[in-house]
Amino acid sequence: CPICQRTLTDRGALTRHLRVHSGDKPYECSMCPAAFAKPHSLSTHRRTHTGEKPHTCHICDASFSQRTPLRRHLLVHAGEKPYACPFCPAAFVDPHTLQMHKRTHTGERPYECRVCRKRFAQSSTLGIHMRTHSADRPFACSACPAAFRDSRTRDNHVRTHTGEKPFGCALCAYRFSQRANLVRHMRTHTGEKSHQCDLCPAAFACKQALLAHRRSHLGEKPLKCNLCPASFAYPQNLHDHEKTHSKRVACPVCDKKFSVGTRVRTHMRTHTGEKPFECSICNKRLARRSNLTRHMRSKHALQEASSEGTSGPAPTSVVAYS
Repeated sequence: CPICQRTLTDRGALTRHLRVHSGDKPYECSMCPAAFAKPHSLSTHRRTHTGEKPHTCHICDASFSQRTPLRRHLLVHAGEKPYACPFCPAAFVDPHTLQMHKRTHTGERPYECRVCRKRFAQSSTLGIHMRTHSADRPFACSACPAAFRDSRTRDNHVRTHTGEKPFGCALCAYRFSQRANLVRHMRTHTGEKSHQCDLCPAAFACKQALLAHRRSHLGEKPLKCNLCPASFAYPQNLHDHEKTHSKRVACPVCDKKFSVGTRVRTHMRTHTGEKPFECSICNKRLARRSNLTRHMRSKHALQEASSEGTSGPAPTSVVAYS
């Protein structure tokens, strides 16, 4: 190569390599605006539309669209994580994953959208973003009218219908419907809080929590109720508020109405005095799980598992009675 002096095996390989320097991408996807410098890259990309995963693990049922993720997956079975992050305790099975992880510390975003110039830390994220510039949504949900631009997003959505949670924590019994939620949950074990607030000393395990926290400084309430003028800073607050517009379940003692039956059962404890949640350290009993969580943090300085995993079994610090 006359630009970087790299030596290649034949003229065709040199021609393909030169596109790295020129930015030429002659191989265009027929299903979205993506384009590639190599035909092999186009073939691999097409699998994001077709859902094809030809590379299968011989130890478990996992399958992958590319050979490289399969190699990384096999290291998980071997338990090897030789590539350590210089900024935090995280370690990874391959250098590529380490490189992507380091961008969460450095803020580097080397992949740019050709249409809107938005930048991304990972090429796969850029590929998903490119589909927002196309109206094509070939992957339909079989349970509802929703349709998606790629099979991965469709598969994640389908789990909201099936309740499937294929991603299990290796350190506790919690399971998750999406890999990203598992990654966030793992930080409750490692204590990693790599997202620092620039307005106060607070730090968070995930970017979403940091963005939500910054609203407490800025006074932002971008989430608006469709039925009244109320607005909120956090999605959960908006979700809880919207239920007040459709209260259907009444307490049989005082006739107070609730949007869901679980709220009625919790409310009934104010009448019965029932306290089913017991602290395993001091044996104090409380009526609500959330009260027990606050008690554990304030009195015993323990960090409970993330609320994203509430569908798993009760944490070991909780004794619950039916």
